[in-house]
Amino acid sequence: EKNWNYQLGYDINIENGNGERISEDAGTFIDAGLFGSLNWSPNHRWNFQPGMRWAYNNNYNAPIVPSIHVKYNISATTLLRASYAHGFRAPSIKELYLEFVDQNHRIYGNQDLLPENSKNMNVSVIWRNEMANGKKSIKLEPSIYYNHIFDKIQLVQTGSSNLEYTYQNITDYETFGGKIELNYNIHPDFSFGVGAGWLG
Repeated sequence: EKNWNYQLGYDINIENGNGERISEDAGTFIDAGLFGSLNWSPNHRWNFQPGMRWAYNNNYNAPIVPSIHVKYNISATTLLRASYAHGFRAPSIKELYLEFVDQNHRIYGNQDLLPENSKNMNVSVIWRNEMANGKKSIKLEPSIYYNHIFDKIQLVQTGSSNLEYTYQNITDYETFGGKIELNYNIHPDFSFGVGAGWLG
């Protein structure tokens, strides 16, 4: 059907590490997933794209990860985009089993790390105007976003020494902000852009 489209696929990640800076306890990490998305355009203005990913991880319970993307053509020059998605990331071999020690650093992995789970939202408006029969164009794009990460994995300083670090989970981590960008295509081979952003 011309108003429907879909995508199906799979991905497999196999990670294995050994060496002087990796603990001997490190094994093989397998992360595999099946994903699918459906694209539906009921008319020339609206476009909906829900998606889903089913994952397997041999060390952690991976959840089903959903997403939804919406596009609305406000006019011939203005476009609205919005998205909401969940995320999942298991710790890497480095974050779990790294043992890096020299004169200036002591960085250790943490085998008690939990995987990250997140919720992410983004809204943007794109205004584009073409001039000189399409040879020049100007584009304005303001956007806002919000991310909520549970058990975020981050390298943190431990103890009183500024040389020793390890990876730890941050139970609750939020970022929110926005940006605005202005681009001017003077020529097909040359463009000029300026932007500003704010992060909280």
